[in-house]
Amino acid sequence: MIGRPHPNGALALMIEDISGEMLRARRFRADLELSQSVIDEVDEAIAVFSPAGQLVVSNAGYARLWGGDPAANLSDETLRSLSGRWRVQCAPSPVWADLEDFASNHGDRAPWKAEVRLLDGRLIDCRFAPLSGGATMTAFRLRDSGTGSKALATGDAMLKRA
Repeated sequence: MIGRPHPNGALALMIEDISGEMLRARRFRADLELSQSVIDEVDEAIAVFSPAGQLVVSNAGYARLWGGDPAANLSDETLRSLSGRWRVQCAPSPVWADLEDFASNHGDRAPWKAEVRLLDGRLIDCRFAPLSGGATMTAFRLRDSGTGSKALATGDAMLKRA
């Protein structure tokens, strides 16, 4: 509602019907919530970055695997800052530098896969893919924990014998 003064003390009130705009905003919010619910149900840990490297979306699997919820501070999280966190949680690997190069290249990019090992010995299968508009998707999946735990236990047993 807008009020405008008119001559002789009159006041003109202009009332705009915004119900259509409000309906569109509600639908948009509902669509966003539905989309987030869908990606939260995906088994892989997912994080998507804009062409500038800014985090634009992540899922619940991501928060479980890497700890914390980067979606809470979307404006502060970048591919560089998050790959730095991933780097410290994993054995040394060129994957993270390769990922940063991949994401900063806005030419023709092909999806690729890699493998990293967490410091606790578990293996993670990584998948990196270009998305429309220059965005980059990162997806991570823990390998079967039984195999990794067994290998870790065997390694520990061998160390104790030595």
